Amino acid sequence: MSQVVLSLQLPFTVVPLVYFTNRKEVMGIDFVNRGITKLAAFVCTAIIVSMNITLLVYQFILVK
Repeated sequence: MSQVVLSLQLPFTVVPLVYFTNRKEVMGIDFVNRGITKLAAFVCTAIIVSMNITLLVYQFILVK
């Protein structure tokens, strides 16, 4: 159960990280993510969030 709680915290750090590193106003023109990095970040974030949703479903709905 402790690992479930720890894994739920990961999207709360990854989503803002991806959001802020894709903004020119925050990172500046030289350091903002470009093309393939942006795509990889979105894919990884989607995988992490979907795995957490799956974990929640298995942990609290399917397992009794």
